[in-house]
Amino acid sequence: MASEPRPWLERVNPLAKLLATLPIMVFLLLGRTRILPLAVIAISLVVLHSGARMTRERLLMLWAVMPVFVIAVALGFSLWLDAAGPLSGTALFGIGAWQVTLADVEEGLAFALRVAAVLVVACVPGFTSSPTDLVRALVQNARVPSRIGYTGLVSLRFVPRFRRELGSIQTAQRVRGVDHGRPPLAWGRAAVRSTVPLLAGAIRHAERVSMSMDARGFGASAQRTERRPVPFRPSDWVFVVLALLLSATLVVAVAVTPIGAL
Repeated sequence: MASEPRPWLERVNPLAKLLATLPIMVFLLLGRTRILPLAVIAISLVVLHSGARMTRERLLMLWAVMPVFVIAVALGFSLWLDAAGPLSGTALFGIGAWQVTLADVEEGLAFALRVAAVLVVACVPGFTSSPTDLVRALVQNARVPSRIGYTGLVSLRFVPRFRRELGSIQTAQRVRGVDHGRPPLAWGRAAVRSTVPLLAGAIRHAERVSMSMDARGFGASAQRTERRPVPFRPSDWVFVVLALLLSATLVVAVAVTPIGAL
């Protein structure tokens, strides 16, 4: 039975996706318009739907959670601006001297859209690149020292292990009849009682991992062979160049047109 072909975006080198998205993310954080974030969000959604596996959780995050996030951040930032001093404009609502103006809401919406655009752009490499492939690409293509790259990867793999071990500790405590009391204090007591066994397990696991890496000669040589190469192909360069050209075109179009003031 033939395996299902991977979407085209997952076949792009992870380092190429970082190079393609970082410049526009930096510019979004520094810009102040609402049109550019909207355009970037629209293009990113098209790229994600055409080149990534869109699971139910991902669709829910992009189309349900993200709009709620934008509304919440825009409202909160608008209120915070008023607390710092309302901007000039038409007053929408207020209590006494405390007022929220239309300019406050517009500024809050612009800030929320910029943050949302950065998050959606970050989903392009995030949805289509595994941490393992990203570390391999950084080590093989960007010449990041393997001691730094693979040590960080090992540290990331501690997280799911700690989650499983915490579940085992809490299950063992329930089997032994340990009573944590009633919520919400029960959650704090359970966390405190699980800290020592979880820390002991973490130390044991760290010792086993360090001995395993020493036994395999990790870091003994400046160069090392790779079981799974992640090449930077000409098609990856084409992807980076096209993404940068598209980003530059959007920035210039917003800057030189009257709509860029929005």
